[in-house]
Amino acid sequence: MRVDTASAYPLEQGFSGSGVWCPDYGAVIGIVGSADERRNGKAIGLKAAIDQLPAQNLGELARWSASSGASTAEAWGWELSTDPQATLHWRPRARGVANEAESGYRFRGRTQALTEIVDWLTRPPKPEVLVVTGSPGVGKSAVLARIVTTADAALSAALPGDEDAVKAPVGLISCAVHAKNKTARDVLAEIAAAVSAPLPAAGALQDELVNLKDALEATERRFNLVVARSMRLRAPMKHGC
Repeated sequence: MRVDTASAYPLEQGFSGSGVWCPDYGAVIGIVGSADERRNGKAIGLKAAIDQLPAQNLGELARWSASSGASTAEAWGWELSTDPQATLHWRPRARGVANEAESGYRFRGRTQALTEIVDWLTRPPKPEVLVVTGSPGVGKSAVLARIVTTADAALSAALPGDEDAVKAPVGLISCAVHAKNKTARDVLAEIAAAVSAPLPAAGALQDELVNLKDALEATERRFNLVVARSMRLRAPMKHGC
């Protein structure tokens, strides 16, 4: 791939072998190969580098394994700790408070709903959708947030000792999207980044969904997705997970 440099620190000799960082994915996607006289350069995509430079063992270095201690979410490029909605939505809802600045853990009960959701998410994977629905204010957002946050190792470990509500297994959630005020393309972009699929361009969303489907089918691990939708509707609100 071509690398154009707009930085005050352009490419030059010595950069070969450096990683190419992509802010859209929040990940390294390639390796710098060379620089030209204008201090722009060429890079090779990470997948191509793995295929074409087998002696470098790049595939092993980049591969996630259960023994590494990383969670499934970290393996797929999505982490609750770096999600902007963690402090705006997931964490306060999971604690049963209005916002992150409010202290306390007020979440109680919802045992049956939580148990059914966790059981569904841990079954042998199928291309299915579970819909959590109910009238406004019954606690749908809190239940989904409880699943998302207790699946995070750090937040699960930080729960009070006397907290006994149902928890999700650590690493159960691969990506969580709070869809409030977001377009379908915005939601698709977050999911695509988590699964390392091509990010949606300006084309038809149907074509982008095909790219996402192909990327998901190429994975070797389960991908549990939670999408929470918060809107004012005449009919009961629905949250998909």
